[in-house]
Amino acid sequence: MAVVDARFAPPGNIRFVPNTALIDQPLTEQDLLGRLLADTPNQMGAFPDDFTVVGGKDAELFRRVPGGLAPTQALLQKINGALATLSKPETLAADIKVVARDRYGNASGPTDVAFNLSYGPAPAAPMPAEPPKGEAPQHPISELERIARDIALIVDPQKTPRYFDEYSRAMQIPAQCSAGQTDAFVRNYGRALERERAKLTGQNIVAFYIGVCDAWGQIIATQAAQRASVEAARSQALSQNEAARQETAIAALEAWAARNVALIVTAAAIGAFLLVSLLLAFFAIENHSKALREAIQAVAKLELARKDTGM
Repeated sequence: MAVVDARFAPPGNIRFVPNTALIDQPLTEQDLLGRLLADTPNQMGAFPDDFTVVGGKDAELFRRVPGGLAPTQALLQKINGALATLSKPETLAADIKVVARDRYGNASGPTDVAFNLSYGPAPAAPMPAEPPKGEAPQHPISELERIARDIALIVDPQKTPRYFDEYSRAMQIPAQCSAGQTDAFVRNYGRALERERAKLTGQNIVAFYIGVCDAWGQIIATQAAQRASVEAARSQALSQNEAARQETAIAALEAWAARNVALIVTAAAIGAFLLVSLLLAFFAIENHSKALREAIQAVAKLELARKDTGM
């Protein structure tokens, strides 16, 4: 019933994902700032029914377009007017109310969606430091090191001692999640960071770490259940094959026994027939010999009688 009920639940976890981490070029009305997303067991409705901006303190800065949100003239003036004068990036903390609808019309209530838009000049790429003479150049950073660096910059962009503490903690997350620095975990760790980057702060970073470990635990549990299911199916197939093999062997044994019994009965019948035939032949020979002896004795008697009478 829970599975059926889920089909009638409205979309949840409504959120906005910016298309870029930093707006460093003037915007136009055709630029797409990012996407509105929501979780639902059904597909989201088609534009413009999928998401509707119904209010919020910054609603006048955005307009709905196919694929997400675009800037209004008010936002264009705010950002484009500042890009030429800013010496470092600034952040607009936006707050709008959104209603989300799935393809069947299940609608959420008006939901506050908060997100940040950063704009300003792009930071200059640091010049690579030359290694001291006699030392080999530093190796490129790994994907895990890049993730840890990005998290540390989110928590402490000024690179105070907290930056290095957060970097160290982010590097330890694979071990804390009992995953090790496997490619699969690091890849999903990075995907989670990109998905939640706009919402991460120094206050909620621990929740992010917990979520990553929980998600990895579910992946491992699902894989273990799948392996157990495959092993159970394999064991069942082997048992069925063994049972079939035993049934075949029993049937073959029964057929062999039946054949042998038939042969024994047939041999016994033939033996009995031969024995009776032999006895009958013996009796026939015996009777014939007796008759012959009686005939000879009769002829001998007649010859003696003739001699006695002088005939």
